[in-house]
Amino acid sequence: MATACPLWPASAATLPAQVTFHGTTIRSGEHDCAWTLTGQFSLPIAPDYTHVLFHYDVNGDGVDDLFVAADPQYITKVDKTITLVVSKIDGGVLSFEPTNCTLAAPLVYGMYRLRDIDGDGVTDFVMTANNGIRVILNRPGGPQTTIAYDFPDRSVLGPYLEDVALGAFDKDGANELAVGFSRIIGDVSAQTQSGTVLFPRPTQASTQAPVQLAVTTQDGNGLDVAFNGQIGVFTALQGGRALYGASTQYGWLYQNGTKTMKRIGVYEDPSYLGAITIGGTERVFGYFGEVSYIFDPQAPDNGAVIQSAPGSSAGRLLDVDGDGDLDLVDMGSSGSPRLAIHNGDAATGPSATWQALFPSQLGSAAETPFLAIGAMKGRLLVSDGSPGSPATSPLVVGAIGCGP
Repeated sequence: MATACPLWPASAATLPAQVTFHGTTIRSGEHDCAWTLTGQFSLPIAPDYTHVLFHYDVNGDGVDDLFVAADPQYITKVDKTITLVVSKIDGGVLSFEPTNCTLAAPLVYGMYRLRDIDGDGVTDFVMTANNGIRVILNRPGGPQTTIAYDFPDRSVLGPYLEDVALGAFDKDGANELAVGFSRIIGDVSAQTQSGTVLFPRPTQASTQAPVQLAVTTQDGNGLDVAFNGQIGVFTALQGGRALYGASTQYGWLYQNGTKTMKRIGVYEDPSYLGAITIGGTERVFGYFGEVSYIFDPQAPDNGAVIQSAPGSSAGRLLDVDGDGDLDLVDMGSSGSPRLAIHNGDAATGPSATWQALFPSQLGSAAETPFLAIGAMKGRLLVSDGSPGSPATSPLVVGAIGCGP
């Protein structure tokens, strides 16, 4: 009989200085390498379970564990049971093992973003469910729902989580949760809606509707949900005292309860925004497909451009190697899987050059397709089977090694 999956993390053990995964050794002291991708290996789980919903370190060994489910796109009448695959380190060798547990309500099948909402150092959950958004705190005694908001009109597709950030963006200094979303409304004459909303005091149980910070609704046939999705893309700045978002060619800065708008140079429709500190100065990082643009939010016309690797369609900042600076990862589409890593530098930012990697498959429903090993956030690449059938595209993990 299946048991309930653990959510509260176990006490952290000391992570070895190096681990080996399928013959590739990953060392904590390897920085700014010539990166190589070894083969991608199937996880030991039922073949239908190809969908990674989220991942973090539950068992305390320093390596992310995975919460996975079947992909309803390929499994009809799918049982939306969520189970856990845990990492195991034995004699410095890393492997993954299935469990006989299932994830219990209120954590159900949906889209997840993980954040520490209540400041206890433990992952909490922002997720979509039914027709809305849920905020669930991870507590030692079990998960606790604080926000259960459903949109007043029915979504026929979505809602999708575009972004999530926690900060004190208003004058009162209390924390708010910013949630970016997109969805399709209606049956016959569909509309697309996207935007950014604020949930005040997300650690307190509330039925209050969120504050609409930037929301747009437009007529459409349901095929253009991404057209104005960028209005739900943002990043927190100034240690969570300001929120910077985008709306076509204009960026907006929300601080002390006031929103101001400035044009973002010649660029428009960022798919990702992040905060990056270069030479001790905080900047906004925007991914615009063919290029990345790093700029001062108060003077966005004079930013620095980083060319994306050919074929890239998405990008993300993360500390691949755990050296404390942010690297840039370009990602191609699932139909043409490819990665490119721009090594970061605290003084100058991500490199203008990249190292291309070509996985056999690439895609993840989770916020990032990388599993963390301690401070190294980009040394294990996990890929969903979707969009592919379980028979030909299993759930796989590959190691990114430090080349010669």
